[in-house]
Amino acid sequence: MKKVKSFLAVIMALIVSMSFASVAFAADVAEADATNGVVTGADAFVVGDSVTGKINSAEDVDYFTFTLAKAGLLTVTLEHAAKAEAIGTYFTVEILDETEKAVASFTVAANAAKVSSPAFGAAAGKYFVKITKGSVVDTTVEYKLTAAVNENALCEYESNDTREKATKIELSSTVSLKKYTGTIPAGATDVDYYKFSIAKPGYLYIFVENDANFKGSYAVEVETYTEGNNGMAEWKKFGKFEVSKDDATVKSPSIGVTGDSDYYISVTGTEGGYNLYVVFVEDKQSEAEYNDAIAFATELSEGGLIYGSAFDKNDADFYAIKVAEKTKYTVKVTADPKTVTADGQWKVTVFNAKNEVVTGPVSATKAKAAEVAIAGLEAGTYYVKVEGGDILNTNIYTIEFVNGGADTDNMSFKELLGNIKWKTFLDNFAGWIGQVNIGKIVKEVVASIVALFSSMGK
Repeated sequence: MKKVKSFLAVIMALIVSMSFASVAFAADVAEADATNGVVTGADAFVVGDSVTGKINSAEDVDYFTFTLAKAGLLTVTLEHAAKAEAIGTYFTVEILDETEKAVASFTVAANAAKVSSPAFGAAAGKYFVKITKGSVVDTTVEYKLTAAVNENALCEYESNDTREKATKIELSSTVSLKKYTGTIPAGATDVDYYKFSIAKPGYLYIFVENDANFKGSYAVEVETYTEGNNGMAEWKKFGKFEVSKDDATVKSPSIGVTGDSDYYISVTGTEGGYNLYVVFVEDKQSEAEYNDAIAFATELSEGGLIYGSAFDKNDADFYAIKVAEKTKYTVKVTADPKTVTADGQWKVTVFNAKNEVVTGPVSATKAKAAEVAIAGLEAGTYYVKVEGGDILNTNIYTIEFVNGGADTDNMSFKELLGNIKWKTFLDNFAGWIGQVNIGKIVKEVVASIVALFSSMGK
């Protein structure tokens, strides 16, 4: 019995040792120097495991490959024995998709022991890692390469460089943020497109957070597909804002949107990583982009108030108003005190349907509202244009359209008589007559006449 137990113990020890040997081998694959200098000879490794290699000369190139079974947020990491006194970079790392297009990149400094790529969205499929020398080469330095994926993260998926391939994103609320991670690789003419849908009218803000370790500079544009001047649908870009390398987080100006529409965001720029999210607030009192021309004007009803904003220097907001003949109106544009934190200007101009200036421009500032008086116009639809002044302010303003009553300055005497509410006048007059003491008035008049003649006789 003891011999049987001893034999079983030996067998178990062998199984355990073989298992550890297998894991160690899978977790530490070495490059094949003779064949991995081209992409077709790339050495394969498994996500979650590692592969080791070394740049043997200034001309050496190492290719590795791995396959993602599912899409997710991918990070590639390179480790090496850092030299504190060394300067420059030892390695340049590029991650390529199966078409060999760069989707992310990073460099590894000589004194940095461990560096990871910006996290980026990767679709299921095959990927390559290309490693070349940095600004210097040290043939004694080995490296270890690993890849990790988070299949539950929100992120863009390459290639999303066209509207048709845009990454669909969910809108955030003020209490629940849906952040999507994106990257711009070095030397690439990369465009990241995002698409979202709006079911109800309101306004939104776009936020871009720079990656703390891989900050880049980005240009962010917003566009939609809308009916053109000729009745044919066309793409309209209605806003652009910039993110510099020194920025941590940039918030776009307010964007008024209609319901039941699709909107697109494009991000371009320099090498770096970022998070993007869109906060939407339902509101029926917002301008609706695209409204940068008379044909797309947002309707402003009499007595109504709408919130609007100049997205950038090129943004103009048009509002349609209906004017009755012989009536005074006032269009008032006021800086919103809750959002305007710096001085700025808006120009307010009124046009007719032929795009001819009727009145204005009148300037509005943070300290003083613009009040545009409208009178003497024929009945019809007119258009109010609000645009940035000499000092652009992209924050929110309010615009009101107020009826000021009959335009008596431009009425004939006959129109003035016809405009009197005679029944009200007569009722009021009769009431006044009923309150007057006629006898007293007659006595006073007679007394005055007697006194006048008496004075004349003297």
